[in-house]
Amino acid sequence: MRLNFTDKDMTENRRILDFSGWSLMGKVTFAFGFSIFMILFFISINVVVNSWHLQENTFFYLVQVLMALCVFVTPAVVCAVLFRKQDESSVGYLAMNRASGVLPFVLGVCVIVLALPFINYVSQINEQIIPPSAQSLALERKLMGLLAGATPLQFVLNLVVIAMVPAVCEEIFFRGLLVNRAVKYVNPHVAVWSVAFLFSACHFQNEGLFPRAWLGAVLGYMLLWSRSVWLPALVHFVNNGSIVCYLYAFPEEAGDEIAKGGAAIDTIGADNLPLAVLSLVLAVGVMFVLRRCLLKQEIAMM
Repeated sequence: MRLNFTDKDMTENRRILDFSGWSLMGKVTFAFGFSIFMILFFISINVVVNSWHLQENTFFYLVQVLMALCVFVTPAVVCAVLFRKQDESSVGYLAMNRASGVLPFVLGVCVIVLALPFINYVSQINEQIIPPSAQSLALERKLMGLLAGATPLQFVLNLVVIAMVPAVCEEIFFRGLLVNRAVKYVNPHVAVWSVAFLFSACHFQNEGLFPRAWLGAVLGYMLLWSRSVWLPALVHFVNNGSIVCYLYAFPEEAGDEIAKGGAAIDTIGADNLPLAVLSLVLAVGVMFVLRRCLLKQEIAMM
């Protein structure tokens, strides 16, 4: 028996399977509902992996990668496949189909570097309002030990697993999916800052809620202006990677981080309001330069 499908049948099938017309609330509900499902799935995998009795560092690396793929990448990809329009690709839906160039990347890194005193100042205030929990301190102590005591091979693994994988996977979900789609329904500033605080809250380290939200907003504007997830992903990677490199080069700083409440790099501007204000002004100034640079690129491509 032979089945024949006409163009009308195929069009009807595409129409039935087209989820692109869902409302924003419906898409958000599905995205977070599926994310919760993937979190539970990850917990189940974690239990199985834990039963393998792997070496502690190996277990840590494996769990980090699985968590990033399950909790962030999979929901983003599923939403892209379901909610994209018929003439839109999945990578385009997640803003993964464009490059931003070298100069925007350099300017983005400059923003992060210049903002360091401001970030440290806000972090100190944040920790006074919301002191770090015992669980958070224990996790930080474990991470500091892993970074500071790394062999050359572990240093490379740390760059990949602790710096690159979270940067790329988190940006695909928070900026590529949430910000990139939310700006089509709400005010761009509302979308950027709402997702920024969600991004910060999802780290479950409330003592760093405000500085991390500021970083999330900076990354959100980079996505908004470049229309590419790769610019915030690369800048996010440099931000993470700089910590990995710093503690590998100066392992004694890890002890100061725990014993004294902050490594030397974390104290720059922490108690200096004028320096923090200057830091913020310079960082915002470079952000405007970045915006103009990306705007010129956009015009040149027309």
